[in-house]
Amino acid sequence: MFPSTEPSGLDWQKEATCAVHRAFCWPVFGALALLRDTAWHPAGFCEAATSFSNALYNAVQTNEAVPLKQSLDFLHEPPRSCGEQDARVLRAAATLAVADWARRTAKRGVQSVEEEVQDAVATAYALVSEVLEGEGGGPSFLGLQALSMLPGGSELLWILDRLQCAPVVSMTAQAHEFWKGAENVGMKNDVEINYKLSIFPYRELVSDFVRARQVPYCNESILQLVQALARRLDHSNARSVQVIEIGANLGDCALWIARRMQAVPGLRRIKVIALEAVPAAARRFEESVQLNNLSGIIQVVNVAAGQVSGSVSLRAKPMSSNSYTLVNDEGSATDSATVPTRALDDLLDGSSQVDLLISHTNGQELSVLRGATRLLRHSRRLVVLLQLYGPQSGVIRDPKYDASRPVRWLANRGFRIWLSQRKGLRLETPGVLQRHFKEGEQVVNVIAIRKHQRHLLSAPPPRRVAQRTCLDLARGERPNSWAEVDGRVLRENLHVVRIYLERHFGVAPPIGAVLKANAYGHGAVLAGRVLASARIDALFVSEIETGLMLRMAPEVPTSLPVILLYRSPDEITTCKLANANITVSLLSMAWLKQALMWQSCSARLRLHMMMDTGLNREGLAIEEVTEAAEILLKEWPRWSLEGFYTHWCCVYDVEEMHRSLARFEQGLALVEEVRRAIGGDATTCPLTVHTSSSSSVLFGVHYDLLRLGGLLFGDPVAISDGTGGSVRLPGPHRTLLWKSSITALRWSVPGERFSRCTASSGCARGPIFDRRLLLGIIPVGAYEFSDSNIVSSQYREKLVLLEKSTDSILVEIPATSRTFHEAFEGMEVLLCAENCVQGLFNVPELPSCIVFPGTSFGAKVFDSFNLRVVFERDKTGFEESKEFPIRTNTVVAARYQIIEYLGSAAFSRAVQCLDLDTNRMVCMKIIKNDKDFFDQSLDEIKLLKYINVNGNVDEQHVLRLYDHFYHKEHLIIVTELLRDNLYEFSKYNRECGDEPYFTMGRLQKISKQILTALEYVHSLRLIHCDLKPENILIKSYSRCEVKVIDFGSSCFVDDHLSSYVQSRSYRAPEVMLGLPYDQKIDLWSLGCIIAELWTGYVLFQNDSVQSLLARILGIIGDFPYHLMTSGKYVPQYFTQDGQLYQEIEGQPCPERGRRLHLLVPKKTSLRQRMRTEDEVFLDFLTQLLQLDPTKRPGAAEASQHPFLAPGRIPDFTEDAEMLSWAGVGLGGAESFQVMCSLRNLAANQKDGLNKLRFWGKVLGTEADYYVAEAQRDGGDEDPDPDADQPGQGANQFTYYVTNDLAGAWRKLPDIKPKEILAARAIKRLLTGNAGSKVITQPYFEGKEEVYLRAQIARITADTTICPKGFLYKEEEDSPIEQNPEFKCPPPSDLLKKEAWTHMQPHILLNGRTVHQEIPEGDTEDEIALAAKMKEEQEADPVPELIRGLHEDHLQWSVKQAGDATMYRATPDPAAPLRSSAVVYVRSLSWPGAVCAIRNGQFVNIYVGYGLAAVSSNFFPMAPPDVQDEPEDPGEVEEPQGSEEPPAAEE
Repeated sequence: MFPSTEPSGLDWQKEATCAVHRAFCWPVFGALALLRDTAWHPAGFCEAATSFSNALYNAVQTNEAVPLKQSLDFLHEPPRSCGEQDARVLRAAATLAVADWARRTAKRGVQSVEEEVQDAVATAYALVSEVLEGEGGGPSFLGLQALSMLPGGSELLWILDRLQCAPVVSMTAQAHEFWKGAENVGMKNDVEINYKLSIFPYRELVSDFVRARQVPYCNESILQLVQALARRLDHSNARSVQVIEIGANLGDCALWIARRMQAVPGLRRIKVIALEAVPAAARRFEESVQLNNLSGIIQVVNVAAGQVSGSVSLRAKPMSSNSYTLVNDEGSATDSATVPTRALDDLLDGSSQVDLLISHTNGQELSVLRGATRLLRHSRRLVVLLQLYGPQSGVIRDPKYDASRPVRWLANRGFRIWLSQRKGLRLETPGVLQRHFKEGEQVVNVIAIRKHQRHLLSAPPPRRVAQRTCLDLARGERPNSWAEVDGRVLRENLHVVRIYLERHFGVAPPIGAVLKANAYGHGAVLAGRVLASARIDALFVSEIETGLMLRMAPEVPTSLPVILLYRSPDEITTCKLANANITVSLLSMAWLKQALMWQSCSARLRLHMMMDTGLNREGLAIEEVTEAAEILLKEWPRWSLEGFYTHWCCVYDVEEMHRSLARFEQGLALVEEVRRAIGGDATTCPLTVHTSSSSSVLFGVHYDLLRLGGLLFGDPVAISDGTGGSVRLPGPHRTLLWKSSITALRWSVPGERFSRCTASSGCARGPIFDRRLLLGIIPVGAYEFSDSNIVSSQYREKLVLLEKSTDSILVEIPATSRTFHEAFEGMEVLLCAENCVQGLFNVPELPSCIVFPGTSFGAKVFDSFNLRVVFERDKTGFEESKEFPIRTNTVVAARYQIIEYLGSAAFSRAVQCLDLDTNRMVCMKIIKNDKDFFDQSLDEIKLLKYINVNGNVDEQHVLRLYDHFYHKEHLIIVTELLRDNLYEFSKYNRECGDEPYFTMGRLQKISKQILTALEYVHSLRLIHCDLKPENILIKSYSRCEVKVIDFGSSCFVDDHLSSYVQSRSYRAPEVMLGLPYDQKIDLWSLGCIIAELWTGYVLFQNDSVQSLLARILGIIGDFPYHLMTSGKYVPQYFTQDGQLYQEIEGQPCPERGRRLHLLVPKKTSLRQRMRTEDEVFLDFLTQLLQLDPTKRPGAAEASQHPFLAPGRIPDFTEDAEMLSWAGVGLGGAESFQVMCSLRNLAANQKDGLNKLRFWGKVLGTEADYYVAEAQRDGGDEDPDPDADQPGQGANQFTYYVTNDLAGAWRKLPDIKPKEILAARAIKRLLTGNAGSKVITQPYFEGKEEVYLRAQIARITADTTICPKGFLYKEEEDSPIEQNPEFKCPPPSDLLKKEAWTHMQPHILLNGRTVHQEIPEGDTEDEIALAAKMKEEQEADPVPELIRGLHEDHLQWSVKQAGDATMYRATPDPAAPLRSSAVVYVRSLSWPGAVCAIRNGQFVNIYVGYGLAAVSSNFFPMAPPDVQDEPEDPGEVEEPQGSEEPPAAEE
């Protein structure tokens, strides 16, 4: 009998039963045909066997029939003469060869020999069965590969294929089931897919594979990308998709793609363009398309994709897997075929947006990409997948083929390249790909995506389903509390796991917990202590410190085994572990021989032997097991061998795992044999065999102890049941939070050491001394808690982690938190992982609301909520006034004290109040006493409650509801208090003439926050319906935080949609035209809002719907045809020929009827209205303002736009390519590193950066400076009065420098005029150390960073230039702006200095860009100072900012490189002329400064030493003379006192 199962999952009995008597192939034979490509040569057999074997081999090579004579001669030969046992399969092959000849004869109409064919097949079956059963029915387990290795085995399968294969295969892939295909072992379908595939009726590689497995011959990388694309399209409510596959073969992959896209419910247009060069394969593909009724979706093109049009000669490859590339429909091989070659740009519409491009063209990838240049440029969300082959693959015969060339070509055009199976591995250089080939992988799938599109590599998260977090009494839910969320959850999880195991095994096996260093995001030591108290059987640790700390814990008994996995310690640590009774792993013979020479420890060293079973893991080889076991046992009682294990961490290839298991059992048998041979006390300790729960693929594996890791922390896992099957255990999925307390509170003082441990704080460079902070100490060590989230238990507020040590955690309690005001020693805190914070705030101590059992009526379910009525006791009757009285300092409902009147709206008034219960400021909205207003406000309360309980409103940027009640005949809603709305603040900012607040950086932050709010609201199936600047309120001016309010007009997507929604200026086209609308009308409103904030004016100014439509037509363009033909209200605004009209008020004319006024829209563009050249920003607005709602992105898709990417910066790699023509640049690799480093710089800025560009590279003697230039959002609060104001003059930009592109950036200080003057007086090379002193004469006050900043200011002022006309100002006093109508002149016109102007103000002789105002005064000193300043200003006048190079007295050189021929990129005669020439301007006054331009795109850069050129040698100012010593006056007699006169003689 056949074996029941095979390691690869095939059921022989089932296959054998249905093979002969059915029309389709025996799948086993197709699979076997792929395993063996070489025939067996029967050396030493009889002459007939040798002749038949050679004939069989030649037949396989040529795809022809086996000669009849050799087959019959071998069958007529006595069996014993050729070796009876070994030649059985070969005789079976000869039998089938005769049957095959008979089948071919019957097809020619000679006679029917079907019965003889079946007899021959049955005979061959019997012969193969004898081989598989073995001699005399003995045990024999021959796998597929073993059978194919027998004499004639592979050829036998080939002939059976040809006898029984059908030309059409039904492909069925069930949802959520793994495939069994060779290339797609781990592939799982996410939806059910069915289709029919027409294949070749003879043996051919793809046909054999498909017949064998009945799954697509399509690699897993493609299918995973397609599934991710489909889920992303579904998530963003996309309406169309287009996929291109080059080298489609029989189309099995393209058909699967089409079926998967049909499963996306919202797609209305699906297009799969498949290119196949082989004519026979293309014809089969066309048949499959017809069979599946996919003619409108799949377009099969029989061409070879290439760079240029023409034709190409295809030639048959050498023998590969018994198949030829070129075959005809009869199965005969052909040598070559001539097919046309077309570029993808010529096959597709130039405006086509392609989502996925797949190429498996066997070496022609670069030609394909070059022919798709226009397509790659226009497809913004394109993902490219290339199947590349290594030099040893045997597929590519061209010795000059370099697989890295297409990768390099894509990288040079702004694409990022990733390995499909290792998405974390970037192919930044060709060397990475070459190293990958050298490692043995000869077929590599690479994925290319554009910058800022990393999200395309993975599917979006599943659609968020609105879930109630209220307490549902109807379902028996009871109040939860924080007391449950602690170590008890882990004990409960362990208890649940034991129940599962007992249910399946009767008696649960011993369990050991694997406590890795991070313990799945929780403290390893703390988890071990909890599990030890729950009486687990063993603890496995991966860190030595974790094991030692566990041994000191009181909950861990000495008898509980603690085992160190995957680690071999040194001599000192080994004794520590032995003394602590911790078992050590033996990983290598080298460690064992070294340990023999160590001194004995005071305690016995317990060892577990780890074995490498051929899966490239750590451990002893099978040859070393016996020797190691003998050494260990002979070292008793110094050492003891107590365990044996291997590392099965993952699911490998099935057959490889079986071999691994056999090797493990062999090693275990060797250890047992050594133990029996040595005997004695050394073998009294039992040998424990332990394995991981992920070893479920190892059918029948034996273990004494089961290692569990993720299962205890909530992950589902499958484990072996010990009998050849597996048991899947669902994870408990309980949130694990650890409790602790703050044992000490203290204030930080200046000079006290602590660090914030963030990239921006620079904690790696030393301690940070900051303002006085309240600090808390938590007695939990870094080994116990490896994460960063600490939350106060009482108020659920996050505390800032400052520092970790081995015994405690230092946190900051923010001064703005409630915890700060209520902090006390002993207060409880919660420790959790990063991803648990979101769920943390959704587990309240008591539910925020209670949902009572709903009342059902038919198919509807009715809910209710409570409305509190607050009234004055012992009082009835109506109020005296219908208006609610608002008086300052009065208290409403005994709780809310009115502080200030805020404003009024159509149906409500708002006041600022103090909540006396919570002592916080709130906004109280008083609804007017009107039935309609009351009903609408009830809807708003219902929606606000719904929005508030389903997510964190602060993170989602929506309004927080505090309270609602009915009081004094008015409905009152209490919400959080916010600041001005965007309309009022924008108007105030514009009218006051202040610096514009809504810069590009702030618009980026506002757009991101609003889209976050819309994505959240839309996930709840809601439409806001009234998004406008008045309904977006500012939460923080400094942090630029906003929130979306006013959900009074919101509705559910399945409500009866009203035609009167949205304020008119922000109303979407589909609403005005009377079309069905959805959540995308909110995206139209957002586009109008962002445009209005940027310009300060309403984008579509109007006074009626007709004038609004006219504005839209003039700025955006004409409405799509299908909108005009299906809109219900189109006739109210447009004539039958499509002209916009407005009916004139008054009586109609009796003769002519209604009087109409035709409106002719004024043609302009969004670019002109926005007055900006920021292409990414304009594209963002263009996408939001798509007239066709099907093309307008949803909130989730819009959030991924490059405009919203953190650190939005120009693509310096594109500029570097243009600069290379000018002889300037940093090289491809360094340019890419610069762009990545700039992106990190922008992402690490707290307030964000408006604009950021690479300024240049300043060379130094010790290190070089990379310089970045950033645009300010606003000035500092306390600017230096002696310097130019921040954001103006020499301080218009902020500069950052770094010596290491992988390191941190250093912000340079603002420059002062005196520092510029001092820099002019010296000439000194920079060292590269920004903190070093500048030692020079004359003396320079300041460090090198100041000198560098001064040189940057001088170079920027003199060398930052642009083409003439790029900047302009309308009037004399108006600001200078970019010219929206600027057109770049041809290269020939740019080759003169008159065609260029400066962009930055000139630095005057006094070091400023503008003169100071002359003071007025009456004193002599003031008059003299004024006269001096006036004289200086007359001698050094301020030049115009827009000044030509020909009049600036600097030296310049203007040159051109490249082809200056003018051409148009498209056949459109109106298309602008372009050129490949690069014009570059070099500054000879500042060597290293260059400006390059091509087709209107220009870039300024500096690469030099930071020194100006001088015409003569530079001589620094001489130091002052050394003063002479004073002359020596010589000796001076000491002054003598006056002598008394001698006394007179008597």
